[in-house]
Amino acid sequence: MQLNHARGGSGPAGLGGRQQRYQWLHPGVKAIVQAVARAKLPLYNKTWRGERPELTADQFAAKLKPSSVDVSRRRTTLYFNDGGLLLDHVIEVRLSPAGAVKEVLLAG
Repeated sequence: MQLNHARGGSGPAGLGGRQQRYQWLHPGVKAIVQAVARAKLPLYNKTWRGERPELTADQFAAKLKPSSVDVSRRRTTLYFNDGGLLLDHVIEVRLSPAGAVKEVLLAG
């Protein structure tokens, strides 16, 4: 997974607390993927699946692959590849400062 950070220093020393936030975030990616599946599975099953079979939350989550994370002073945003489920849109997940999922959006 690619780590992007706001300007204001280079390398891990320049990241300061943002690097620590990323290290804290990494173990929580599975829970975040499950939250994404809960948020977007109904959209897939009712609208995007076409002739494909309905998926369970676990099947949907298994298709998602984290691609990058942006860490800034304002928020942390994770980006996931949709595994072809949503016409190759990027799934953008915005987290609260405490790491809770605030928004799950489709992009691209």
